[in-house]
Amino acid sequence: MKPPQPRRYTLGYVPNGGKTQPSPQLKISGKWLEELGFMPRQSVTIKVDKNKLIIELENQF
Repeated sequence: MKPPQPRRYTLGYVPNGGKTQPSPQLKISGKWLEELGFMPRQSVTIKVDKNKLIIELENQF
């Protein structure tokens, strides 16, 4: 399998009923997630580094 290409997404806002200071939101989707082993209902861990989000599958027992 060839390495996946970088993907570009745009941050949006969580709907908040018109309240001030909405929270940012990032939605990612696509068959490419499944190709990398990310399946619906699996748990993930998101690690934060400078200017990076690292998304990893949690160990499934």
